[in-house]
Amino acid sequence: MNDFDYEIEPKGNGFVAKMRTARDGAMRPLVGKKGKPIVFVARAAAAEALLTNLCAFVNGHYERDGEIAGHTAAAVNAVFRIVKQKGRTRQITVVTNRRPVRG
Repeated sequence: MNDFDYEIEPKGNGFVAKMRTARDGAMRPLVGKKGKPIVFVARAAAAEALLTNLCAFVNGHYERDGEIAGHTAAAVNAVFRIVKQKGRTRQITVVTNRRPVRG
């Protein structure tokens, strides 16, 4: 399924908040530090936690075809020497003259 969804289900004396993202399609609970689902005392607290986690997911790493955007540019910039001038927004790429080695 390529959609986002949520669910707040009663469990014991509280509520467990679950969220489905478009990436994996499985309904997964919000988990704490040890990997166990967080049990909220009130339904409103569970809904607030869902909204916080959804915003963190949407504002997280941008991906393109399963690859984190910016990693390709970082690899290219590592090959070439990029010079940034102080107070300027443009970049100057410095390429040295290299002669091919013939055998």
